[in-house]
Amino acid sequence: MHYEIGAQKRSADRISLPNHYMFISLFIGLAGFGVWVSWKAVHYGVGTLTSPGVGGWPLIVGLAITALSIWSTLLERKFPSEGAFNFGRPVALWFLVLLLCVLINFITFIISTTLVLFVVFKVLGKASWWVSVLYPSLISSVIYLIFNVILSVPLP
Repeated sequence: MHYEIGAQKRSADRISLPNHYMFISLFIGLAGFGVWVSWKAVHYGVGTLTSPGVGGWPLIVGLAITALSIWSTLLERKFPSEGAFNFGRPVALWFLVLLLCVLINFITFIISTTLVLFVVFKVLGKASWWVSVLYPSLISSVIYLIFNVILSVPLP
């Protein structure tokens, strides 16, 4: 039995069940986290559309995490993963997020974000040099325009 996903074929004979259950557990855990965030946001006060409260955005984010996790769980059940899960990239990404938190204290948000995104694109994403330079620069520029120029919110 084969599943067609884009140009990639997945064979049902080679499905790694522990990997499949690990992903489903992860998505269910994320859904639980989203429910918890939503529940905490309601306690802060959601407000109304005309007068939003402090918990409005956290509620939206919590509901989005819950919905996307449930959707991912359903997709994972339909098209289980193959092979063993590689923990290298997620661990490296978490390390880079922690590095970003440290760098922000010493250099500006824009410069540190550009540097960390460059590493993400080049090392983790294995992108070409021009993509690794262009995209982090564009992303950082858009963040700067939105927060500093349009919203007048200073970045660290």
